[in-house]
Amino acid sequence: LSELAAALGEQDCRQLMVGETITLSGLAALSPARQVNALRSWLHLGGFEQPTRGSLNELRRQIAGDGNVVLETDQVVIRGYDGSLHACRLHERYVLTSVTWQGQEELELPGGRLLARVVVGEGVARSPLLVRYRQAGDCIRLAGNRPRLALSRLFQARRVPPWRRDEMPVLAGPTGELVAVAGLNDAGVTAAAHVVGPDEQGHVFSWVPDQGC
Repeated sequence: LSELAAALGEQDCRQLMVGETITLSGLAALSPARQVNALRSWLHLGGFEQPTRGSLNELRRQIAGDGNVVLETDQVVIRGYDGSLHACRLHERYVLTSVTWQGQEELELPGGRLLARVVVGEGVARSPLLVRYRQAGDCIRLAGNRPRLALSRLFQARRVPPWRRDEMPVLAGPTGELVAVAGLNDAGVTAAAHVVGPDEQGHVFSWVPDQGC
C-alpha cells in the first residue's frame, strides 16, 4: 500500500466516521480501491488487526448489497446497524452475578466500567443497588403518568445495537424493580419513582464498554 493511498484512505475514513463507526452510505460512494483503504484505516484507528484482502472484498460486496453486513474474522466482528459499520472484538458471553453498587464512582464489571456521577436534581439517591444485565421482561417507568416501558423497546428507540443490549448494566432495588439503566447516554435513565428532588443530590450512571461484541 503506497503512502499516498494510505493517506487518502485515512482522510476518507476520518470524513466518514461518526464516533467509532463509519457510515455505510459514505463508503458506498467511494471507488472499490478507496473503500478498501478507508476500511483498513478505520480498523487500524480502532486498534484491530487487518483482515485479509478476501475478507475486505467480502465486506465490500455486502456493503454494495442491502446493508445487512456481518463479517467475522478470528479476532473481530464487523456489523452494519443504523446506517453505519460497527467493529468489536470477539469474546465469550459476559456473566454478571452478585455485584452491588454502594455509592462508588467507578465499578469494574465484566465487559466494561460502570461510572456514577453526582448531580443535583437528577438521578437516584439510594444505595446499595444490585447491578446486573437485563433480563427477559425487564420494564422501567420513566414518568409517573405513563405506563412501564419494556427495555427492549427503550433500547430500540435509543438505537442501541442489538449485540450490545444484553450486556448493558441495569441497577435494581431490593425487590428487583429497575431503578436505573446505564449506557443510553452520559447520564443513563432513572425510573420516575426513584428520581431525587430538585434540590437533592443524586447519582447518574454511564457505561464504558470494552471493545468486545
